[in-house]
Amino acid sequence: MFHNAVQFDDDNIVSGLLPVYHSSEAAVDSNEMFLKALAYLEAGEWDQANELLSQITYSSDRFSVNYSMSLSLLGLTEAILFGSNGGMHRCYEALNETSEKADLYFHIAYGEFILGHRSRCVKALEQCKEHKFAKQFQACIGERKKLRKKRDSVFQKTVVKLFRKTNHAKVREKCTEILSCYLSSKLTG
Repeated sequence: MFHNAVQFDDDNIVSGLLPVYHSSEAAVDSNEMFLKALAYLEAGEWDQANELLSQITYSSDRFSVNYSMSLSLLGLTEAILFGSNGGMHRCYEALNETSEKADLYFHIAYGEFILGHRSRCVKALEQCKEHKFAKQFQACIGERKKLRKKRDSVFQKTVVKLFRKTNHAKVREKCTEILSCYLSSKLTG
């Protein structure tokens, strides 16, 4: 029922769903689970990371050290895995839980980009200008350029659309590399 990283006895299960932590165990287990979730995210194993982040957010209180970061990353994984706007709501909810918001806005920017909400992505990047990966991300997505020529033919419209999709796939790959660098910096720092 739970991921291999954490083992629980039947006495530590509430309604068969969530682990019950004792106060001294909670901080250690939550921190260990958070670091494992970061490692899964860095490796691109979104399902396992989502499972661990769910356990952290549902089992720890709102005042724990990694709660807001876990909630934001949980929302990001849901946005990536399921294309869920509900995941983005979790990211925005995490903003209310902490005063350090640069990382959370970076998560929002990436999630909005993945969901195809470019203007929301740019707004989130404006909120985290001091984040060291935000500048790389902004440079990666670039500025939207409008064509000066009117596209008259169906062929022209199709070619431009294909070019946009191909370019978006390349940009998405580059942005994923930036996210991976960000996650590895979190693990090492």
